Amino acid sequence: MAVEPWTGYADMSKTRRKALMEFKIDEARLRWDLPYAQAVAAAVANYEALERADGDQPGDVEKAAEEYIEKIKKAGAAGFGDEAGGWGHGVSDEAGGWGHG
Repeated sequence: MAVEPWTGYADMSKTRRKALMEFKIDEARLRWDLPYAQAVAAAVANYEALERADGDQPGDVEKAAEEYIEKIKKAGAAGFGDEAGGWGHGVSDEAGGWGHG
């Protein structure tokens, strides 16, 4: 059984799922809350993987979640997230740090 990452997730279009996931992760980045961003990305990736039929390839939402998980992992490995305010800026050349683009 797959548990929705948040209430109403299953009823959303794939486009809306991805947009809301990105919003939640970006909001966490702005609050410098690495664990919350990780939890959101993991919950979405796990839900999408469990709902995918055997043999099907990951969809856009699952792929996007997995990309965020890798970015978050790199931020954590770089020492960002060791303390509040320690991540979210400067991990990439993108405006605002990682997670955009």
